[in-house]
Amino acid sequence: INQVTNSSNDVVEIHATFTPQAAGSGIRNGFGFMLPLPASAVTNCTGSSITGNYINFTDEGIESGQQNVVVIVLDNAKNMFTDISGTNPDGITGVNSYTGGKTGTGTPIEIAVYFGQPVNPDLLGNPPYNPFLIVNSERGKEIHLPDYPPTDLADPSLFGTSDDASDPGLGRYYRSSNNLPWMLNLIHEFDHPVEKIPIQHGYLKFIEWAMSGGRQYGDWYMELDGYRNPQNIYQADQ
Repeated sequence: INQVTNSSNDVVEIHATFTPQAAGSGIRNGFGFMLPLPASAVTNCTGSSITGNYINFTDEGIESGQQNVVVIVLDNAKNMFTDISGTNPDGITGVNSYTGGKTGTGTPIEIAVYFGQPVNPDLLGNPPYNPFLIVNSERGKEIHLPDYPPTDLADPSLFGTSDDASDPGLGRYYRSSNNLPWMLNLIHEFDHPVEKIPIQHGYLKFIEWAMSGGRQYGDWYMELDGYRNPQNIYQADQ
């Protein structure tokens, strides 16, 4: 994500490249991000990869029905792979999701966001801002980073149901009752678990990291002794 600034160091454009790494299971997930700015701040947004019909856009290219700027990067990650080859075992339907199974090349998506007036970078915040998934083409079912708020189109009735322990009144979002997050943002290269394997079965210190609020095992994703079960982590070259 590149923030283009003017001579006053205010942001006038955002250019970002997103490349899907894998798409597991049969779920058709979308992906986008929200900026802490009113929708009127954007004069043009280009590059969204849309193959379905459940996302609605304004004339400026951002999602309609939103008070804030919401950029939809893609509406179905499963459609973002080319050069697909190989076969998966029974019960596995993903791409780059099972060692020795179906492989493909993720298609880069180039997003450009243009502002009508320069934006103070402190107001804009740090990339990747507020990223989120849209689960299985159900627009109201969003997944954000822990304690990041949903967009206006998220279904609030889902909070606190099933394994979710979100409490909007407390500013608590997208965590389980024992503090496990629904989404991760890592600056380090990440080797994802194979399809159908919970992350803690591949990354053995993940639970302790999450339940401690990040105070323990901050390097849980590193390839260190006792940190991984390699059999449960996707190996691209096998």
